Amino acid sequence: MSTTSNSILLAPYRLAHLNIFVSDLERSGKFYADVCGFKEVFREPGISMIFMSNGNTHHDLGLMETMEKARIGRGGHVQASSGRGRYPGLNHLGFEMETEKQLVDSYHRAQERGLKINRTTDHLIAHSLYLSELNGFTLEFYADVTDDWQAVYANNVGELISGDWDPDASEPFAERKGGPAAELFESGSAPIRARNVAYAGLPVKDLAASVAYYTEKLGMSVTSINEADKIAVLSGAEPGRCDVCLVETDEVPDVRLLFGGVQVHEGQPIATSLAALRAQGINATVIGDGDRGALVVLDPDGIPLVYSTEPASRLLEEHGASIVEEVARLKKMTAAAKSNVA
Repeated sequence: MSTTSNSILLAPYRLAHLNIFVSDLERSGKFYADVCGFKEVFREPGISMIFMSNGNTHHDLGLMETMEKARIGRGGHVQASSGRGRYPGLNHLGFEMETEKQLVDSYHRAQERGLKINRTTDHLIAHSLYLSELNGFTLEFYADVTDDWQAVYANNVGELISGDWDPDASEPFAERKGGPAAELFESGSAPIRARNVAYAGLPVKDLAASVAYYTEKLGMSVTSINEADKIAVLSGAEPGRCDVCLVETDEVPDVRLLFGGVQVHEGQPIATSLAALRAQGINATVIGDGDRGALVVLDPDGIPLVYSTEPASRLLEEHGASIVEEVARLKKMTAAAKSNVA
């Protein structure tokens, strides 16, 4: 287990999930299952939400349908306030902490240093705190509190599972929860065979200030910085990962996410996936050298996803700027096509 300096407020282990607002829950659920190879594992009809995972964690993707009204969880817990989540795009990034004790200790440090915590939540599977980072993005920091998340889902089918959490109500777990590693689900029919969410690309106003925030306050480590393209890649404590790609830009995309990064299962050539996507009329392109490159796809709401078998560090260090450019090109092409149809 890693140790945390008292000067650092939080120190996540890894980025574990993306939570996004989608305009049509059923359409997006079908896209991420049938096209991208994720598996639906749970629904909360009361807040119009689907969780998807391939076994890497209790959810790699959270899909919440857009609406004007507040999303109210178990016991009246407000998960999304009225007016928030009216449009498709990023809801939050979910960072896993190694233990609940580390999470609670981080919560206390944040309180002592005046870092505002937006809410604390008991998801039955995990305990979480949420905050707004330097650029206004919502980040969740959570720790698992059960070794059998599948059983929690099975015992709460159709129910609301998220309520209030008091970090001081009980002694936190000092050992890591989440259960033993299991064989990951792999779709046998989807054009893309997603393995797990691996990283996210965020637009930032000031790269230097954002890197300082993510390292000094959040406790992440710099993997690489490209000064020319104003791109920084950062990681949590899990070895060999790259979890966040910060890109300085004057224009924030309407979906508030430059891209979500997904690791795919080995064995299916990118060229095969590309051909299958295009056969279905789905815009997609390849960045990099053949099967060592990345597949860039827009979901039904225009939210960009990058799929690759390559380690994120190499991919982002070599192709980060090209991925950002290609995402922008695909979005412009899609917008133009919609305009012509209209």
